[in-house]
Amino acid sequence: MLYHQLIESHLEEGHMALTLGGQCYSYRDLNVSSRLVLSALQEYGISSGDRILISSGNDLETVILILACIAGGIIIIPISDKIGFEQYRRIVENCKPKLIFAGNDDLQHWRQGRIPVLIKADSVAGWLDSKTDAAGNEISARAKVDSSCIGYIIYTSGSEGSPRGVVARYKQIIFCIDGINKMLGHVSSDRILSALPLSFDYGLYQIFLTFSAGAHLFLIPGRLFQKIPGMLVKYGITGWPGMPFLFRLLLKTRMMERIHTPSLRYITSTGELFPVSLIQRLEKVFPETFIIPMYGLTECKRVSIMPLDAGILKSKRGSCGIPLPGTEVSLRDVQLETGIGELVVCGPNVMDGYWNAGSETERYFVLGGKGNNILYTGDLFLIDEDGYLFFKGRKKRIMKIRGYRISCVEIEDTVGRIEGVTECAVFGVQADSGEEHVCVCIVSSARNMEDKVRMHLAVYYPILREIEIRVYKTPFSINENGKIDMERLKKERDGYDC
Repeated sequence: MLYHQLIESHLEEGHMALTLGGQCYSYRDLNVSSRLVLSALQEYGISSGDRILISSGNDLETVILILACIAGGIIIIPISDKIGFEQYRRIVENCKPKLIFAGNDDLQHWRQGRIPVLIKADSVAGWLDSKTDAAGNEISARAKVDSSCIGYIIYTSGSEGSPRGVVARYKQIIFCIDGINKMLGHVSSDRILSALPLSFDYGLYQIFLTFSAGAHLFLIPGRLFQKIPGMLVKYGITGWPGMPFLFRLLLKTRMMERIHTPSLRYITSTGELFPVSLIQRLEKVFPETFIIPMYGLTECKRVSIMPLDAGILKSKRGSCGIPLPGTEVSLRDVQLETGIGELVVCGPNVMDGYWNAGSETERYFVLGGKGNNILYTGDLFLIDEDGYLFFKGRKKRIMKIRGYRISCVEIEDTVGRIEGVTECAVFGVQADSGEEHVCVCIVSSARNMEDKVRMHLAVYYPILREIEIRVYKTPFSINENGKIDMERLKKERDGYDC
């Protein structure tokens, strides 16, 4: 099923699948390696339906383990190799994996429990060295996996920081792969560059999307972002998925302005707001490239994508696109004066819920018509007359000030357009009086930025009488998924030791 779509249907002689750390691997190479590792896993007592947890960096061992698990119907639980011990403990307690693959640096964490722990790099390398057989002998047969079987569990932060494991079945994974590939127009000649972590679903799906199309994935290990400009040129990259913080970082270095990338067909972003101001800066540097905003959540992978059409991208500025084919969206609790409401998604892309978290699942998921699930996203949207989605904020990031509802996301977008501001993060602060006011954090090296921001907000948001502004000279810290670490900013503001 999925393994056939990713690997077995692209076994032509010499057809390259992956470049990582300067080494190239064909689809045949990955097929042999992943099937050998599957044999070793089965000898270790792991079978179809079992769960294994992988401390995943962007390395060859993680890619091979992921493919081996898919071939064997084994449930993948990828987590960041930068995760803290307390969060790791909660995840293990929740999902109870049968086996854990850890990196060399985090063994002290992993080995505090009763679950068997293997060193990822040593185990995979050892299995491949001891079982290598070019003729394919000793390679385990691929499992027969039903579309209703679980493919992966990816953990995302829940209420009060408690991790929740989103359960994805093969039928949902394949629907998302096919829909996204169709809208992005992926073909076998595409060359996709990704520095996104494989523990993040946006990163994991770069394997799925690229291999499903028979294309070539260029994976950047660690955070070697400085390699990106050179790789875009050297390898004739056609697709580049990224995050706003990464684009800002590279634009700030001005490295992007010194390269020519005629082959680069698109740049995509999802996971957090892709500000119009940042899109316009990228368009100046990449005038022949489609800059594509998207919207999705781990709970339904992808909801919407902007079409690769220059006219639409210009006329629908600020939109994150139209729904994937076969996906239905609607709004509930719509404000009559603005037309803004909570986005509700129904379709084959909506996952089943959270692993071993019944109350949380019931809170956000319900079973809809045609056997599809319905997801209450908690995100606020406007949908225009043509069906284009405009993200307006998250319910958890809406402040009520003097009776008016103010979106932190909209303030971030507004402040982000001020010349000299390279990053902006906004959150609400509870005063002793019980009233909420705004804390605006910006990154800037320019002078008098606090006054500029205050004057700018006075024009656009006169309702904001009390504004706290914090100016940083260095970029914000980011979490393991490449998003601004809002919790760290809040703790710094409260004076906690970070």
